[in-house]
Amino acid sequence: MFFGLGIFLIRWHHLVIDDLLDVERWSLILFPHSLASQYRFMGIAILALLPASGLCFITGWGLRRRAAWARWTGLFPCVYLLVGYPWLTIFGALGLYLLWKQPVDSGTRPIDFWNPQRHPYGSPSSPFPAGPWRGTAS
Repeated sequence: MFFGLGIFLIRWHHLVIDDLLDVERWSLILFPHSLASQYRFMGIAILALLPASGLCFITGWGLRRRAAWARWTGLFPCVYLLVGYPWLTIFGALGLYLLWKQPVDSGTRPIDFWNPQRHPYGSPSSPFPAGPWRGTAS
């Protein structure tokens, strides 16, 4: 879902900004007498779309690998989409629900490279003969 959402936000950015978020109308409502503030508001809304779509891609990649950090990277795009009432709010709420219900690994860590108990070239009972490439004398 997050990969598709990231592609949608980038590919159809005019639809998202102009029609779904309706940024121009909101700028007129919030800043009726200041043209500079209207432009500043629209610029922030447009520039916030780039990190939101990028974080959608990163979240999709992390969720596919069941990484715990993927929940945190998915929060910003979902909250950004909640503002886009009514259509984008549905996707933001659905994204928050999926982030909440997605199972993650319990934090199992890979074997540490600098572990002194680890043998540098595999196990000591390796089928390969001993030699300088194994770190032992022949």
